[in-house]
Amino acid sequence: MSASTSHLCLPPTGRSDRHSGCVHTTQTAVHPHTLSLTHDHPLTQHQQGLLTVTLVRAFDLSTGFKNAISSGASAASVFGLHTLDPFVDVSATGPAGQAVTGVQHSTTVYGSATPRWDEAFEFALVPAGGSVVLVLWDRTTAVEGLANIVTGNFKGRSQHSLLGRLCVPLLDVAQARRVRSSWPLVDSPEGTGSLELVMEWVPLAACVTGCTAR
Repeated sequence: MSASTSHLCLPPTGRSDRHSGCVHTTQTAVHPHTLSLTHDHPLTQHQQGLLTVTLVRAFDLSTGFKNAISSGASAASVFGLHTLDPFVDVSATGPAGQAVTGVQHSTTVYGSATPRWDEAFEFALVPAGGSVVLVLWDRTTAVEGLANIVTGNFKGRSQHSLLGRLCVPLLDVAQARRVRSSWPLVDSPEGTGSLELVMEWVPLAACVTGCTAR
């Protein structure tokens, strides 16, 4: 499934909460316990649905090279052997922050600070009051790992560098059914970077009705 701009989408350009890591959209305030798509079909935060997250692309990613020497970064970064090779872990949580899905992984885009994925991830039984959680990593390649071993800075074969996190509450998505926008990353090395996503949430009852109709 690829991202599309043919649908009407809300632009929730958000502010980030540095303590929780979540981004709160600037849409009209919604009661935390009850939404209403129509007067006949109230939507509660515990109502479950099918969530589709399309990871479109990332902007302005940074490895933290400016602070490499002072922060003790890897030898690969310091000596220019490092390239940005981003990939993303995607999951969802419930209203209380508990994990309700497994973690899915995007492909790795090698050598790009502006990677584009256009990859879709589906999660079943996600509560409307939950959140989408994305963690962006810079994959450590074989060359970078070798440079770290040579300089004694190797910390583990599977270790990757954090490029940022994103946690987006689903209430606005559940109300609008479909939202496309860009959100700023939290905990990025130099305070930069953002992810563009398309998120769709369909109530479970609608999913069942649609499948039965087929």
